[in-house]
Amino acid sequence: MTVDPATAKHQHELGETKYYFCSAGCKAKFASNPDRYLNPAGTDPAVLHPAMGTLPQAAEGSVWTCPMHPEVRRSGPDSCPICGMALEPLEPTLDEGPNPELIDFTRRFADQRQLVRAMSRDRGKDMAGDYARPEQDQARAFADRREIRFPELARQVAEKVRDKARGMFAGFRPKPTSEKTTSPERIAADRPLAPSQARAIERYGRAAADIGRMREKGLPVLAHQEQALAKAGDALDQVRPNGARDLASAIERDPQLARAAAEGNTGGAAKAMEVERQVRIDPEKRAGRFVEQWQDMKAARASMERAGDRAGAEKLGKRMESIAGGLHRDPQLESALKRHAPELALNMERGRSIGQELAQSVGQGRDRDRGMSR
Repeated sequence: MTVDPATAKHQHELGETKYYFCSAGCKAKFASNPDRYLNPAGTDPAVLHPAMGTLPQAAEGSVWTCPMHPEVRRSGPDSCPICGMALEPLEPTLDEGPNPELIDFTRRFADQRQLVRAMSRDRGKDMAGDYARPEQDQARAFADRREIRFPELARQVAEKVRDKARGMFAGFRPKPTSEKTTSPERIAADRPLAPSQARAIERYGRAAADIGRMREKGLPVLAHQEQALAKAGDALDQVRPNGARDLASAIERDPQLARAAAEGNTGGAAKAMEVERQVRIDPEKRAGRFVEQWQDMKAARASMERAGDRAGAEKLGKRMESIAGGLHRDPQLESALKRHAPELALNMERGRSIGQELAQSVGQGRDRDRGMSR
């Protein structure tokens, strides 16, 4: 606080100098200890560390630093603002004088009992595990006098628990966890359908549904309906390669897909298209589909023959021969079908293809049926 000597009511003379104060209390504090205010802490190291004695000597212009915190730098003697230790010259002279730290610790531990108390481990900050628990020692001594052995008792308890656990879970066998595999069809069903693809599927579904209604009524398919189906197929192939082929196969297996797609429910059609795509690109799946269709046609032909529909059976037999004869155009399918020969009731002969064996089986069935009808 700044005081104007002309208006100050309180003053104190120290030597030849007068000091002015704002109040009597400030004057009394100054008069009781003038050095406290004339030499404040931080300017005179003797005030900061009265017990250190003589500080280290250093060359003029030396830098003073803290031994524990080298980043602290001062231009003269001082104390570290972090830990409070006395600063030392960075480049001390040969005549350093008394060690201030030694003087400080000598004063603090002048009594040996203080040093023992400071260095002793018998304090609250020590870990409890460093010392034995008196009550535990007493309990063990009591047990030893009566020949009680804790390890043996603990072993007996553990054996009882183990035997009890064996009885509870005897014969229990957890089911092995099986990894859940997600099929490509499931992935395709869960994948959101692009708007352009959904519109193309819906358009194809409307055209296919119109043709399907005409055939159900026994009416001929009109030219503009066939053109609409072809244009819808081209549009679908643009957003999904071979999409028209896959969707046509799916609708042939399930005609209801066309009506659902025409009404905007394209999810089922998209899933069926993915199934057909997997069959189309996988020879093993194509072989499985072929065996399924071949067995269905074989059963239908036998049913026609039993019903006396020889014309229908003959027509279906020729279609089966045509399908068998075209297998040579798909070598992958033909190779995969050889592994399904037992399911097709074929005895593969050396040098004959699977297509030839299937065609021969159809011809043999026709000849056998003709002989039975005579």
